Amino acid sequence: MGSTSVYRRALVLPGEDPEAVVAAHHHRVEFSGEDWRDLRQLTQRWEAPVVVTTAVQFFETLAANQTVPLRKLHQVPGAAIFVDEAHAAMPAPIWPQEWRWLRELCDDWNCHVVLASGSLSRFWELNDFVPANEQWPIPELVPEAIRERAASFEAKRVWLKTRPDQLSLADLADFVSEKPGPRLVILNTVQSAAILAHYLRHERRLGQNVEHLSTALCPADRETTLSRVKEKLRSEWKDWTLVATSCVEAGVDFSFRIAFRESCGLVNLLQTAGRVSRGGEYPDAEVWDFRHDESGFLNLHPHFKTSRKVLAGLFAEHGENLGPQHCTEALQRELNASFGEPESLAARIMAAERDEDYPQVAQDCRLITADTRTVLVSQELIARFLTFDAQQFPTPRQVMRHSVQVWENKLRDLPVTRSLGFGEELVGIQPGCYDSFLGYMKGVLPLLAAQIAGGFVL
Repeated sequence: MGSTSVYRRALVLPGEDPEAVVAAHHHRVEFSGEDWRDLRQLTQRWEAPVVVTTAVQFFETLAANQTVPLRKLHQVPGAAIFVDEAHAAMPAPIWPQEWRWLRELCDDWNCHVVLASGSLSRFWELNDFVPANEQWPIPELVPEAIRERAASFEAKRVWLKTRPDQLSLADLADFVSEKPGPRLVILNTVQSAAILAHYLRHERRLGQNVEHLSTALCPADRETTLSRVKEKLRSEWKDWTLVATSCVEAGVDFSFRIAFRESCGLVNLLQTAGRVSRGGEYPDAEVWDFRHDESGFLNLHPHFKTSRKVLAGLFAEHGENLGPQHCTEALQRELNASFGEPESLAARIMAAERDEDYPQVAQDCRLITADTRTVLVSQELIARFLTFDAQQFPTPRQVMRHSVQVWENKLRDLPVTRSLGFGEELVGIQPGCYDSFLGYMKGVLPLLAAQIAGGFVL
């Protein structure tokens, strides 16, 4: 989001089309053409000189075995690949094979790879990730003297704290509101973020003093919200809150006074700390690790059970001295606490690659395991598809900017979408089930509330 505009300002020459020079690939928009109406021309490709994409899109493309995603790889030879926030790019078991592919890109495809992070776990030095005979030194781009000064500043910039008790929705709202602003709250699921944002804006009557940013919003609306958030951060008004998901943990230049992070893992907590007092402008800046009790439709992300336990243990041992220096230790503990499951998955992936079982490799290397569907949220663009006239269809960029990815089980269980006549490859949002504040959760929340008597009124 924010990084794309920075690259465009720096790289685009007068008279050039910014989107043709720096392309943003926000989420998967791929069509196979297997339906009788061919949508392959709408598939996103990496054809611009500079492509800003997600870790999910890049690393799942490296693992892909289908022609549609693999077309993007035609643009990769000779590329400079900058992996921002590399420590959080993917689950630990997938790194060993992806690491081999990154080495192949450097050795055989003439690529250059930069691993960047303010809290980078040196996983390539752990035998559980990379066998000792395959480990090779990674040169540091930042001189040691600068690293030492940065580490000294980081130790005083923000304080990491934890609240171990489980908070209800109301208690969480109280906890957030009693702290000075501007405030950032990051939750682990799209649903939880939408629930808290709605609760604060409507139930607590905070109105426009609450912003919401997650992948429930299409890229066009996320950009608008991002601009508004930056304007508020530059203003004199401080008593407001941004509720978001991890989509704000990388690629955005935010600096809040205080942040709250639903318990996830140490690297995630440190990522959130990177959005607080970035220039040391708040001497009392805090980042709070918290847990909720799943009340009021707040829900838990199933993949963070182990990392949450490890983080709780690290807080018990190190208290407020917990910091980036413990990242590699946290990663090793997460592996050790998983009863061999990560090692088993990593071994299975590498065995499948060795045996040329590429469908299994692609399946096991998925960073987001749940099936998702592309959902168009613009009623104007939906109407153009419903003409069934390819001359009137939106462009690939329009589809990207005005669509979201929704888990298939939500589409199946909650009737917020409608068919556009293209099978399952492309569906549209139902009228009234999307807005620029909650995104597609605008249509989901009333259905959740209706499932339990006494749910709050939306």
